Amino acid sequence: MGFRTAEEVTLPTRFLTTTAHFIAVVTILFDVRMLASQILLAGSSDTDLLAADDLMQLTKQLSSVAYAAIACFAVEYVGLFLGVSIFMHGHSCLYIVLHFVGAILTGLMYTNAWSAGALIAFVLVCNCIPAALELLTFLFVARVSYFSY
Repeated sequence: MGFRTAEEVTLPTRFLTTTAHFIAVVTILFDVRMLASQILLAGSSDTDLLAADDLMQLTKQLSSVAYAAIACFAVEYVGLFLGVSIFMHGHSCLYIVLHFVGAILTGLMYTNAWSAGALIAFVLVCNCIPAALELLTFLFVARVSYFSY
């Protein structure tokens, strides 16, 4: 019985929070038409029928944002499994915090039918920033390892 190293804590936590956030985004993707209709109903003050064009436009917007988030998850999972940023404690802690917040906010957005702009903001902050950081870390590690030989 001793103290755990940082990798023994941050690596599983990072994987679990990323996977929980991924599941929240996939849930939105699987139920995108119902979510779009709930968002349109919550935003309308009258009881008229929803326009099919508005519903299709919002469905396409939500789907494209969810697919962009999945692409960011793919970048992060590849970087995680290749071991690019496993031993960078600051990166791992940032990923853990952003994916925890992203999973909570995505779940709240889904249950409370917030506007599509909220999902766009969540994806930009909680998905694009970690994916860009993972790509930059990969480029840095590849450059340093190239010049070390």
